[in-house]
Amino acid sequence: LQGTFARTYHQGAVVNAPQETGVEARKRFVIEELQICRSSLVLMDESRKNKTYTLPLTIDQLEAIPLRSSFAVFDVLFRANANGALSGQPFSIRTQLVPGGRSTNWHAESLPVELLSRYAGRPFNLLQQGVVDVDVEDFWHLGRRTDIDTHWSLEFRGVVAAVPENAEPWETVVAEPLVDYINTHGGDLPVSFDLILNENEFRGAASLHAAGLLKEMSGAFIKEMAHRLDIPRDELQDGISSGLSRFKRFLDEKRKNKTP
Repeated sequence: LQGTFARTYHQGAVVNAPQETGVEARKRFVIEELQICRSSLVLMDESRKNKTYTLPLTIDQLEAIPLRSSFAVFDVLFRANANGALSGQPFSIRTQLVPGGRSTNWHAESLPVELLSRYAGRPFNLLQQGVVDVDVEDFWHLGRRTDIDTHWSLEFRGVVAAVPENAEPWETVVAEPLVDYINTHGGDLPVSFDLILNENEFRGAASLHAAGLLKEMSGAFIKEMAHRLDIPRDELQDGISSGLSRFKRFLDEKRKNKTP
């Protein structure tokens, strides 16, 4: 497949969705070999009022062998070889067979942190500017097909964090320790963590959101930052998710203990 085309993506809404007709779902299929080269795609996110986000994607070469309809996202991420540019910055996917299974590497350079702040949710919504290099190494065990061991390395540079303008009071309290830490280390902030994914989570998923990958990544990031801030992970997780009062009390106690 070759070519240049544009597609508008409306986050959180289905555009021109077909009516339910009672027709049976399409049967599963397998594409034995998929190759895409010299193609470009423009994603336009118009879900936020008066703030359209344009994300250009260029595929120099992509090869997926095979590509299953029920695991299309999984097969592109873990069974493909690809290279191109995302938001004008280079990315690559490298997959190879190794003893006992298959390994994959995702690599992307100088991605704008707005990608994380818009689509990965809290706490990445605190990031206002800067770039991030992404390296992910994973190993897929042939003996236990559903488990994928992944190691993530995120290298943030020139990052500035801030509490969103429309944040609720509890969100401000929760965000303060993270914002302070990120802004102190934003010139060079390496973050790494391990994460076990499951192939079954990708069954029928049409996006990273649907597969739960971004949510899992956010949880692992929170765990690492909680460790650096000396805050129990559950307290930070609860505070970010729902602003529970017990997290506020925890922070108050920490402040009191630091007071001379």
